[in-house]
Amino acid sequence: MRIIVLLVAVVLGMAPPAAPAAEPSLRGVPLAQRHAPENYGAKPRSFGVDTDAAGRLYVANIDGVLRFDGHEWRLLTLPGGMPARGVARGPDGRMYVASFDHFGVLPATEDDSLAYEDLRPAFGLEGDAARVGLVWQVRAASDGVWFRADRELFFYAMDPARHRRIPLPPEARSIYLAEDVLYLRVEGIGVMRVRDGALEPLPGAAAFSRQPLSAVIARPQGLLLVGYEGFFQAGADGIRHLPGEADRLFAESPPFSAQLLTDGSLAVGTLRGEIQRYDAALRLIKRFPTGSFAIEAMTLDREGGLWAATEGDLLRLRLPAPWSQFGAQHGLRGVINDSEWHEGALWLASTRGIGRLRPVPDGQPLAEWFDWTDFEGYALQSTPAGLLIAHRSGIYALEGADRPRELLDGQEDAVFRLVPSRHDPGLVYAVGSERIWLLRLAGGRWSLAAQWDNPGANASRLIETAPGEFWTDNARGGPHRFRVDPASGELRERREFGAADGLVPDPDAGVQLYVLDERLHAVSGERGHVLAGERFVPDGGDLLSRVERPGELEVVPTPHGDFAWTSRKLLLRPPGRSDWESVRFDDGARRGFVGVRLGSDGVLRVSTWTALLQYQPGEPVLPAAPLQVSFAAVELHTDDGAVRPLPVRTASPVTVPAGALLHLRFAVVTMAPDIEFRYRVPGMTRDWSPWSGERQLGIRVRPGDWRLEVEARARDGRPIAAAQYAFHGEPRWHETLWVRGFGALATLGLLLLLTQGLAFLRTRRFRRANLRLEQRIAERTRELEEANRKLAELAVEDPLTGVANRRALEQGLLREWHRCLSLQRPLAVLMIDVDHFKRYNDEHGHLEGDAMLRRVAERLRAAHDPVGELLARYGGEEFALLLPGVHLADAQHRAEALRRRFDQPDCPVTVSIGVAAQVPGPQDEPHALLRRADAALYRAKRNGRNRVEVAND
Repeated sequence: MRIIVLLVAVVLGMAPPAAPAAEPSLRGVPLAQRHAPENYGAKPRSFGVDTDAAGRLYVANIDGVLRFDGHEWRLLTLPGGMPARGVARGPDGRMYVASFDHFGVLPATEDDSLAYEDLRPAFGLEGDAARVGLVWQVRAASDGVWFRADRELFFYAMDPARHRRIPLPPEARSIYLAEDVLYLRVEGIGVMRVRDGALEPLPGAAAFSRQPLSAVIARPQGLLLVGYEGFFQAGADGIRHLPGEADRLFAESPPFSAQLLTDGSLAVGTLRGEIQRYDAALRLIKRFPTGSFAIEAMTLDREGGLWAATEGDLLRLRLPAPWSQFGAQHGLRGVINDSEWHEGALWLASTRGIGRLRPVPDGQPLAEWFDWTDFEGYALQSTPAGLLIAHRSGIYALEGADRPRELLDGQEDAVFRLVPSRHDPGLVYAVGSERIWLLRLAGGRWSLAAQWDNPGANASRLIETAPGEFWTDNARGGPHRFRVDPASGELRERREFGAADGLVPDPDAGVQLYVLDERLHAVSGERGHVLAGERFVPDGGDLLSRVERPGELEVVPTPHGDFAWTSRKLLLRPPGRSDWESVRFDDGARRGFVGVRLGSDGVLRVSTWTALLQYQPGEPVLPAAPLQVSFAAVELHTDDGAVRPLPVRTASPVTVPAGALLHLRFAVVTMAPDIEFRYRVPGMTRDWSPWSGERQLGIRVRPGDWRLEVEARARDGRPIAAAQYAFHGEPRWHETLWVRGFGALATLGLLLLLTQGLAFLRTRRFRRANLRLEQRIAERTRELEEANRKLAELAVEDPLTGVANRRALEQGLLREWHRCLSLQRPLAVLMIDVDHFKRYNDEHGHLEGDAMLRRVAERLRAAHDPVGELLARYGGEEFALLLPGVHLADAQHRAEALRRRFDQPDCPVTVSIGVAAQVPGPQDEPHALLRRADAALYRAKRNGRNRVEVAND
């Protein structure tokens, strides 16, 4: 039996589907990023969106023009503080803007800042004539840009000789551009087009004489008109209605905007905040609400994201995309540990119990939750005899009744996984924290057939490799192989594999198992092994090098390829390929993976910390856009307090005075989250800086020629081209060539005078040096011994501050977690962040910032017990303090005492602290404690900084 097939049952707890790729019976909503006014710093309402050639987003907002590079929002206020009514990228690559009494262009600037240039003078508009009223819209053609004002159309051509103005009747409404032809609706007449500088009705124009027109879309099938009464197609023989589902749906929720998507499907935004997606044949694919605000405009960015500008916020959707999601809007509660399709519904095992999602025609499903258990649900398994449900206090069997039958009362032994046998469809293994049960199907009902002790610590994975043979992992030692009699349940052999079998368990994490390419693999720490006969041999594969936490690695084969995952990363190896690629999620919410599951309906689903994702392989994946590090701003801060912008792009080095502060802000224009940077200045810095999400840097300029190098990496593994910024530091007056030459001559004369005296001194020192030689040799021997001892410490020491590094924190957390779990003692974590450290770096430079971090570490080190506690630098200006055996109240007191150490006149910075503590449970995850403390820390920062906040459990 092929192990690659059985792993679908082993790791996912289910039987393989018959079909290679199933169409979901239950559709989720697109992955989305929502940007609220507090994110972009302007009023809620936006009227238009478009992107420039670099991929940046421009938004016509009631406060002006917003620009977004994927990380930072900027606002350009228009003349008179007037709103921007529309934006469009012209054929020359510049962004054009419509406003009140104004229309213009955003010219390119040397420092990449936002500026506005009025285009009314190009049409001879001056004085009262320049008061053109509200300019409602802007549309870009291949040879120029159209602006629609109250009474006129203005065409700004790339050839100035072709500028023109076209009068509009008072009944004119919105304009639309399709295949370089401008269309508009005139009330009482219908759809018209501009031809040779005049308005001309389309054949059959009267179909829209009273009906509002929402969009005009050029498609291979013909010109599509989107109206309140449905879809219409315009041709030489007139405008004809295309009957379909849109007739009814548009009557319920009138269309307001539309956008053709990359796969030929159509997204329609409505006045009631709904997006409806139609295929190329205009059949409804999915409708989903985005909120209560009308969707005023939509556009696509270069990475395939659909942006929607609404009356209340901005939304970016992945549409089309192979991934959709179920979340809070579907009534999901807690973290979904497992999901399974059973009898026409999607069942959910959550940290908040057991629930179910049922398909709803033409609407969004809403989960219903059952009162069967007050505890966590962990695993689900659909069988012909019913649904098996594993939870914290046992196993249920739902066999067609309204309530399940209690199959196992585990009491204090939670059941984490259900693993059906691949060799006998009537057997299922249930894995608990202390025992393993064998379930048998007899007479159409499931019952307990046998149980065995589970000797491995935290051993929740079970892999069946032959009839009556299975393996379990072990967090405190080597894996165990069981050989049992499936008929009687007799345990024939239980063997632990260890160093004698080629596998040395990691002292802190033990050994974890997974199956890849029909072979059993084991992970010990960061070392990989594979079973060869009765021994484990080193694994030469590159999969382990692609993940940050190899001990969490699980691999799931599916018809769509092999998925490998940890809590931080999801990788895919497509069918027929040997390389792994990161799965892209651009919405920013995919920050933790809980499980990967191929349901009994053949649909792949992924549980995360915040949602349940669903994979639909029929949806296209847009090729990754090339990414490049760029400089968003470069400023020179001089000693007199002046700030001068410098060019962000230059062919030759920029000359700056030595001693000044060069402040640079770099970026990668992408809507994907979690871009990290590192930098170096060869000759000024010894090595690359650590990877960080920090996007700006201050450099105190020294005399000479320098080159800042910046590299970036994306969470999804996409390559990003590096960038460089060259600058020349002018020497100070005392560092000029003539001053240095005079100083050299004076120094030479002085040296000549001192030569004779130095010769005498050298002779005497030589004799003394011989006498001290043996003593120095002995001292050097002792120093080498001390250096060897320190080398072992450096592997877990932060080189900047001298405290433990993040790796040491990870190891210490796991070690203390398991120790506190065994002793049932509390474990507390303090997450400590230096307040306004970015401002400190900007004002004093990054080198002085590093010195401040060392002083902060010294104050923290003086306030902790190095024997029983662990102080570590978590990253950037953030530190963590691990307190074993400390309850929450005591941890809060410690945090307050630490905070007061910095809130002193002699300390230029303060700190904010987040506190979390708990007694570890067998089903808890150690790093969740860090996340809770980190969330409390960010609440402290939001609430004003220089304070302590406790995790809100």
